[in-house]
Amino acid sequence: MGNRKNYWHRKEALEKMINVVLVLVIIAIVGGALIYIRKEKKRGVQCVGCPHGGSCGGKCSSCNGNEGDAW
Repeated sequence: MGNRKNYWHRKEALEKMINVVLVLVIIAIVGGALIYIRKEKKRGVQCVGCPHGGSCGGKCSSCNGNEGDAW
């Protein structure tokens, strides 16, 4: 009987460890994205996610939400 209790205790500890690792990975991804956006904004990029490499000046259709060709 004691063996079964030990198994469930180890399983719960493993699940908690996996949850902690997953939370840390998500925090690292979100933090990295925020740092990237902040760095690009300091460089003067108008729209960070622009497919034109920031050379559009924020006036292309992909930056201002208009439908149609971005060129």
